[in-house]
Amino acid sequence: MRKSLNENEKYLISLLKSVLHGLPVEETPENVNMETVFRIAHFHSVANMAYYAVKNMKNLSPELLKKWKEEYDKAQLKDVVQRIELNLISKTFEQEGIDHLPVKGFVLKELYPKSDMRAMSDLDILIPPDKAQNARDAMVKIGYTVEHYDGGVQDVYFKPPVMNVEIHNNLFMEAMKNSVDYYKEFAKKLFSENSKTRRRYISDEEAYAYVIAHTSKHYRGGGTGIRSVLDVYVLCEKKPELVASESFLNILKEQKLDEFFKHISNLSKVWFGDMESTPLYDEMGAYVMISGTYGTRTGEILNRVSEGYKGSLAKSKVSNVMKRCFPPLYIMKTQYRWLKKYPWLLPVSYPMRFGAVLVHRRKNLDVFSNTANVSKEEAKQINTLHKNTGIFTD
Repeated sequence: MRKSLNENEKYLISLLKSVLHGLPVEETPENVNMETVFRIAHFHSVANMAYYAVKNMKNLSPELLKKWKEEYDKAQLKDVVQRIELNLISKTFEQEGIDHLPVKGFVLKELYPKSDMRAMSDLDILIPPDKAQNARDAMVKIGYTVEHYDGGVQDVYFKPPVMNVEIHNNLFMEAMKNSVDYYKEFAKKLFSENSKTRRRYISDEEAYAYVIAHTSKHYRGGGTGIRSVLDVYVLCEKKPELVASESFLNILKEQKLDEFFKHISNLSKVWFGDMESTPLYDEMGAYVMISGTYGTRTGEILNRVSEGYKGSLAKSKVSNVMKRCFPPLYIMKTQYRWLKKYPWLLPVSYPMRFGAVLVHRRKNLDVFSNTANVSKEEAKQINTLHKNTGIFTD
């Protein structure tokens, strides 16, 4: 993996920085290709925000400007529709007696110069686990189709043209044990408290600590992109007292995320503020840049192999393959619902899984070939980077 940004990536960061601070747009350097800049912006779901910087550029072709404008228009539409739909869902859940807490995106939107600059792919709503069926009935009632149900920590719903909604019964899978334990107790307490309305509200400290936890989940999974670094920057800029508060930092410490927050906030200040970079943040930035909005399958495999790397690459690769072939119970439950009731049938479910693997042979062969292709240098580099930035804490 490379250890620094290229010129196109640096220029995109400068465009976003100019939008955040209302600064004049830096003239396009000769060695920057704006088609490539657009592709990077699209890969990271920030093209809509960058449009505010490029819309008056004289050196853009009409075709390329049209692409930027389309991203902006889509973000404008989605911003309005998502607000309307969230109010509709909340009103419906109120009528149906379903406690609920909207999380993530909407608490961040208010921190940006304009809310449409912070694009959201979906709405995330937390409910008590025993209300999943009630929520499903309510969502169908207001025009949503069920895309995924009873197969893990969230159910997924869709309504044309742009509405994706994830209804969570838990905020993390068991792989992130510290956060799983914290948010199980958090949800239990939240929904047991008396409230005048079914829609629940939480402190800013809790809301933004969850944003950091969610960012770390993607970062250590397949990776996370520019938008997450932007989120951290606007949080630090708009809520400086909050991010320095003992209550906020204690929530992160309880999940072993305080070190990660320190480093990703520093990276955000290097990119969008005035902090000088270091080799560590150059490398961290390069990792973020190759990840895209939600990370990649290749990045996920590299992280898993790297996490288990303790000097023997072969052992780490074999361990990763075995975990792929024989996932733990909490993952198998998402594929075979009957394991929730009969967990002792886990060994029987593995032959069924192998049959599914054969059906989707190409996709799964890619997993194995990508594992085989991880080099010792890559595994060592990512392992060291993540230890130095608070991700691999053991």
